Amino acid sequence: MEKRLLEYSLQQHWENIIGEQIGRHTWPDSIRHQSLFLIAESSTWLQQLMFLKRELLAKINAAAGSQVITDIVLRVGMVRRDAQPPTETGDRQPSDAVEPSLAIEVEASLEHIQDTELRERLLRLLMRSAAVISRRASLQTEPVSSASGRSMI
Repeated sequence: MEKRLLEYSLQQHWENIIGEQIGRHTWPDSIRHQSLFLIAESSTWLQQLMFLKRELLAKINAAAGSQVITDIVLRVGMVRRDAQPPTETGDRQPSDAVEPSLAIEVEASLEHIQDTELRERLLRLLMRSAAVISRRASLQTEPVSSASGRSMI
């Protein structure tokens, strides 16, 4: 479970941990056997990241507070910009974040699933769904005013 929380934390704070330039072109997909599976936007980025592995490991482990990640496995793939954390400019609302207690509850509900890849995919899907539901709930509780000043809710 601790591994899943680290994975989720990396995904939520990726650009802050690794730096904006690299963060925009990569995505921390999953952690397995103390290896971070990192998706690079292109083969050019993959090549550059190979030279930066030690530096990336140092930044990731510093953010984690211990030497949890021992290797980075690089792959070329689609970088999931929609799942990345909000930037300083506020691309997304803070309400998109999932409450930590809900994240723990979601993880606990998936513990019985033996297939690691399936469990990881379900975790990402449920976390995205929880964020959307939280955002919708916060929008429904905020009154929207019409031009006449009356509440539309």
